[in-house]
Amino acid sequence: MTTIFDAATREALISRIQALDPLATPLWGKMKVFHMTVHCLIWNRWILGVDNPISYRHDLLGKIFGRRALRYFTRDDRPIGKNIPTGKAFLVKEIHGELAIKKQQLVETISGFTHFNNPADLHDFFGKMTKKQIGIFAYKHMDHHLRQFGV
Repeated sequence: MTTIFDAATREALISRIQALDPLATPLWGKMKVFHMTVHCLIWNRWILGVDNPISYRHDLLGKIFGRRALRYFTRDDRPIGKNIPTGKAFLVKEIHGELAIKKQQLVETISGFTHFNNPADLHDFFGKMTKKQIGIFAYKHMDHHLRQFGV
């Protein structure tokens, strides 16, 4: 299984982030490149527990369906499908800005997975996740959004 905790995988993600074109149009969804980069930056910081203003609480729908969905998303290397809904805390309103700065910050969060340690981590939909599940899903989340823009 591909995981963000693997050094070669992190390097490949970083190369893909650096290849993002600010003028690229999404292959699906409504996000623009800057919008997606900010979304991933916020999500990664939340998972890492770094500069994180978003609480760790398991929502009601997640308590009902989250464990089953987590098993589905982490059972194999199949990519996340298109147009999966985003949690409310990760919706980004800011769609324009300095992409180069946000890309660099996103690269820094990817590097932050080298020494992952966030005992407070509780996914809003999936609930408590093992480190292995976090590694797989964090990779799939980044891969999903990078594929969305063709990188």
